[in-house]
Amino acid sequence: MRKQEHGILKRRLGISSILIIFILVTITIFITIIIVNWIFGLWSTTEEEFVIRSYIYITHQELTNKPKLIIYVINSGAKSDKILKVEIKATNGMFINDTVIDIPADFKGTIEVDEWIEKGNPQIVQGNIYRVFIYTERHGLIFIDVVAQ
Repeated sequence: MRKQEHGILKRRLGISSILIIFILVTITIFITIIIVNWIFGLWSTTEEEFVIRSYIYITHQELTNKPKLIIYVINSGAKSDKILKVEIKATNGMFINDTVIDIPADFKGTIEVDEWIEKGNPQIVQGNIYRVFIYTERHGLIFIDVVAQ
């Protein structure tokens, strides 16, 4: 729109009303998405810690070469986890435990694993270091080098 002022035509500059409506609708949709996600808890801001301590020991059970694995676990998060499988890579083979072990939320303590399937002819010697693979549902593979005692 043009306006004449002192005999000179001036052009009025401004924002188109269509552009203003588009910006307001975009902001409204964005704020609505944030509020809905906050209400339904789709975005959570919980602090979580899942730790398997490195001082795990493999101890021999009486009159057998099968080890007892003691795992110290901290799950201070709001969600539970599961140990799906535990493997000890030993000399000449592996010890495997595929029993699912539940780790509840806010758990802090020890878990003992003493039932094993032998793959090959695994041997555990006290004082040696062995690699332990722990497969969890939420945190994936965790491996730790441990000392047999």
